[in-house]
Amino acid sequence: ICNICKTDTLYKASHTRSYGVLVCKTCKTLWQRDVNASKNMMSIASSIWNRDGRPTAFKRV
Repeated sequence: ICNICKTDTLYKASHTRSYGVLVCKTCKTLWQRDVNASKNMMSIASSIWNRDGRPTAFKRV
């Protein structure tokens, strides 16, 4: 899930040789996979800490 637009439209960047580089189809942001994951984890943790529960984008359907 993209940390900026909260959509699940990430795909592997074809123009790089690096395994961990992803691009969001919606907002065209270039992500290093681990950085995006850590920002998503921080978003989930702070939402739970503030007693708002898990953000909708990160809930199982």
